[in-house]
Amino acid sequence: MTAYNPYDLQQFIDSVKDLDWHEIVKTASDRRHHLQNISFSRKGAPRAREMGSVQLATQLTALLSWLGDFQKPLGLSDGHFAAFRVICENLVQKGQVKPDALAVFGPRTEDL
Repeated sequence: MTAYNPYDLQQFIDSVKDLDWHEIVKTASDRRHHLQNISFSRKGAPRAREMGSVQLATQLTALLSWLGDFQKPLGLSDGHFAAFRVICENLVQKGQVKPDALAVFGPRTEDL
């Protein structure tokens, strides 16, 4: 089991992947706001930045953008974007997102 890292995108996604769309948006928005605060305006900010707080805040901004228009955000790596797929699949399964939202991810590698 991987040790908990509060600045890890995959761990964040794992924690929200089963939530409803509006809950994911709220959780990601709240987390991003918290990360922005701890990264710049308090004691310990340099350490938080070293550990990845700014990167995760940027990735959460991309997640929120994607949840708004279901298009791949500019500047987001393919690997980080692929991590969003599980959220999309779960939202499709719940009927909260149309199945064509999955098209942006392309075929799964195991489907090739």
